[in-house]
Amino acid sequence: MTTNLLALLATSILCVALGVAAVAVAAKRRMPVKFKNLDEQRTVYNVACWAAKQLDIKAGDRRLLYSRLLRGVSSRFNWMGSIPVQELAILSPFIDLMIEGKGPPLNQPAEYEDRRPAILKQFKERMQTEELWPQLAKANRHFIVAP
Repeated sequence: MTTNLLALLATSILCVALGVAAVAVAAKRRMPVKFKNLDEQRTVYNVACWAAKQLDIKAGDRRLLYSRLLRGVSSRFNWMGSIPVQELAILSPFIDLMIEGKGPPLNQPAEYEDRRPAILKQFKERMQTEELWPQLAKANRHFIVAP
């Protein structure tokens, strides 16, 4: 009985691993916005959460689906995810605001340096170099209400 249970468990784990691998391969093909390190990914995730709140994006809304899943990817599997260019277009005005220091306050004591603007500035520069940064980011800023 335990041998059958172990075989079933091993088969289940293998199926899940193959499913995750298939999703990861498919995601790489259609999500060209990649992160350089986990700090960059976590910072963009935090921007996505702030943007979702500002834009009143509810659970089930697909506009920032992959951006809001980044934390689960990095915390559970310790690997870097990626997002579609369309989500970067939604996030870009919020990233610009964070770079300018107009984002939500840092959730840490005052003695800690807020590295988010510097991290996002490097991310934006890299996205511009890779020609992934949306050209209309500044034009879209007038629709956003900063805190």
